[in-house]
Amino acid sequence: MDPQTPPPSPALSSALPHLARLNPRAFRLLQAERRLLQNAVRNVLDGELLGRFLYLSAMERGELAKKIGTTPDMILDDLLEIDRVTAHF
Repeated sequence: MDPQTPPPSPALSSALPHLARLNPRAFRLLQAERRLLQNAVRNVLDGELLGRFLYLSAMERGELAKKIGTTPDMILDDLLEIDRVTAHF
């Protein structure tokens, strides 16, 4: 929605019939159980940067993994999973 566009009037949503008997007000009241992205830009993965991990020596992989609190095997598993779920792109 455009920031300058006023929100829809509640009178409008109560005066017009709803498609398939959907209630837009009730839909907006729904609270998602899963965590929503707080900052979507920070959640974009740089595949080229991530791929560089594969070219590090075993010692460098271990040091980097230790710095971020995980193991090289876990990082490799995550990279394989990313590759698997993005293969159709």
